[in-house]
Amino acid sequence: MSGREAGAAAACPQPWARYLAPATLELLALPCRLPRSQPQHQPQPQPQHRSCISDDLKIGCASRDHATQTDIKDIPELNELATATQALIKLAQSLQQDLSIYKSTIQAQYEKKIEEQASNLCKYIKDRLTDIESFHKRKEIQIRQSYQQQLCDALAILRGNIEKYYNINIEDTECSPGKLLRLLRNKLHEKESIIQNLERKLQECQEKGRAKMVVFEDDDHEKKKSEKEREVFNEEVFKLRNEISRLENSLKQSEKEKYALDRQVQSMQLKVETDEQTIQKLIEIQEQMKTELENGRLLANNVITCVAPEQQAAEKTLTAENEKLKKGQGRQTTARKEAEQCNKIWKKKCQTLQNSLHAIKDEMFLRQTLQRQLIALKCTSFGETMVCPVCVENDTKDMNGSKAGLCLPSTLSPVYSQSIKEQEEDKDQFSRLPNTTKVDIV
Repeated sequence: MSGREAGAAAACPQPWARYLAPATLELLALPCRLPRSQPQHQPQPQPQHRSCISDDLKIGCASRDHATQTDIKDIPELNELATATQALIKLAQSLQQDLSIYKSTIQAQYEKKIEEQASNLCKYIKDRLTDIESFHKRKEIQIRQSYQQQLCDALAILRGNIEKYYNINIEDTECSPGKLLRLLRNKLHEKESIIQNLERKLQECQEKGRAKMVVFEDDDHEKKKSEKEREVFNEEVFKLRNEISRLENSLKQSEKEKYALDRQVQSMQLKVETDEQTIQKLIEIQEQMKTELENGRLLANNVITCVAPEQQAAEKTLTAENEKLKKGQGRQTTARKEAEQCNKIWKKKCQTLQNSLHAIKDEMFLRQTLQRQLIALKCTSFGETMVCPVCVENDTKDMNGSKAGLCLPSTLSPVYSQSIKEQEEDKDQFSRLPNTTKVDIV
């Protein structure tokens, strides 16, 4: 038996000591390190570190082996780490809240920008349509005036040809209608005699067996007139095709804008539904609060008879809760009003977009009907299928060298009803019109 076991047996001579294990006997043999009671007049020493029982346990062979892995010196560092982690968690939560607020503000600004751009696009489309209508009205007036002038010129040419053919002088026209009829009859008889002589000659030629081809010269004026009309029609067809392509591009862009606006409307409807759900939840909470208030009032009435100060405190809490309920009701009403206003605004925007689209479609239909009418007129006037030329060049001064190579030069001078200055002003106005294909959608 070792010395420690002997000391343990001496320290505990009880009969139950023999039933204990030697390790427990060693623990019981350890000295107690509790601080003894000191007299009051003596100064108390500084508190020393009291070791735990687990530190004195012998587990391994080495002297540094202990029952616990953590040392007492490591505990303050762990506390500091815990405080630091708590501070970091709070900081992360605050950063998360700031990020959510920043995200909501950015989203609201982006939605405002989208609304502004949509309104600007609608205004631009309306202005563009008004400009196109005014431009085409001017062109129609110009074409009517030019055709009227051509008709007057043709009538004057016919009158001159009749006067030359029948040799009518101005003095004869000033005479009485009876004299004019006589003159015309005499001239007709002369022409008939000439025709008879020519017929005789023809018969003689046929009898002799000589086939002669008589070539009649066409009227130069009619040729010029037909060529001018052809050039004008070709120019109009080319312009109408360009306008149709532009309008088709504008229609495609408007359809894209409509699709984007439909998406925005759907998102706004979802937001309105979520707002309504929140309003319903608030109403339910309000009803619960009302029931709680009623219960509180009943309890307050019961408590009033017992304690007066408690009654005052309960009244204060009830008033505070009533104020909170009133504030919640005011917020609910404001939220409902805002949701209704948003719905009205979006409905108006959708209606304006639909109206603009219908107007564009009507204009496209009118353009197509005009093009078909022009093609029908061209077919009836010339009686042959024609390939659309690249371009008809009337003024080679206003065109670049690259464009002049693709165009066919016209041999005839164009007939204009306006002056050269007015034509240049119209060209400048047409070039200043903005192109719908350059509109950027954000």
